[in-house]
This record gives sequence, structure tokens and C-alpha cells, in this order.
Amino acid sequence: MRAGIIDILRGETLETPFQRVAFVGAASVKDAQGEVQRLAGVEHWVALKKGDQLQPGDLVRTTSGSAVLSMLESESFVKVSPNTLCRLVALENGWDKAVVSGREEREGFVVRSCRGNVYTRSADGSWTALAVNAVLAPGTQVRTESGAFVDLFHTQLQRPLRISGSVETSLNERALVQRTISAPTLAAARP
Repeated sequence: MRAGIIDILRGETLETPFQRVAFVGAASVKDAQGEVQRLAGVEHWVALKKGDQLQPGDLVRTTSGSAVLSMLESESFVKVSPNTLCRLVALENGWDKAVVSGREEREGFVVRSCRGNVYTRSADGSWTALAVNAVLAPGTQVRTESGAFVDLFHTQLQRPLRISGSVETSLNERALVQRTISAPTLAAARP
């Protein structure tokens, strides 16, 4: 039994509910097998075929079929498996470009988490509180107080760094390597 978009929006369910996914950007259909459709109006679904172009806002439904989409912005391929509702969404202003590419686009040390009192030195020499998702350039001075820690991720080397305890340090690649050697992660620690 199949449900239309109005039934789905009302919350009426099928015996096997659709998996719901979303992808950012426009796409072209590289392959479509079985029952694969695109919403073309209220409760009007049309068959999707190889070569069709999809835009943000389009909704694709697979019941007994599957489709392979070539995402235009990220240049990646996405397989939409059977029994799935897939919506394409536009990349909003202010979104991190990593949403499309799947890799970190910013350069430097990205703050992933922070607990306690952690500060960075600003250009005028004053210390300001550090915020999660901030990107710190190499050479930035960081100060943590007793009991505090900050988890950083170096985007070029693809390596994590945790600074904990009462420390004042300058961020650079050498410090990253030294701290990783002196304080290995749990995965690197030997039993």
C-alpha cells in the first residue's frame, strides 16, 4: 500500500514507514531502477529516469526501487535506497561549506569542545573566552585554568589536540605533534 505526500504530512503511516533523508544542492539522476518517483505537484508523482535534473526543493520517493544521484555542488554520488523519501535542500547563507564537501573548509585549529575557563589572547593583549566552533590561526595563544580543557582539530593535518589543566601555550603544528606524543589518545595508548 502507498501513501501520498498529504498522508505523510498528516502523520499517517504505512506498514513500513519511509526512511527520510535530505541532501544539499542540485543533482542529476545517474541511474533509476524500479519504482522511483519525483513529486511534480500536490499528490502527483512522476517516474524518475536517468538524466533527469533535480533542484533544491525537489522530493524523490523510492518504494521498490533505488536511484543514484550525482550531486552537483559536492561532485559526490548518493544512492537512494528502497523505501526512502529524499529531499534536496538549498545551501543556506552562513552554512559551513563542509556541509557540501564533507571535509573541513576552514584552516587552522577548530574548537570542537571546551570545558571550564579557556581563553585566547586577542590582538590588544587581553584574554577573551573561547567559544566552540571558533577557528584559531596558528600562533594563537591559548590559556586554560586548572580543571579546564579544550579539544581542537587541526584542519590541514587532520589531527586532534587536547589542552588540559593549567596551561598557557601558542598553537602551532610542532606543539600538536609534541602533545600527541606526550599525551597519546586512548586509541594510541598501549595496554
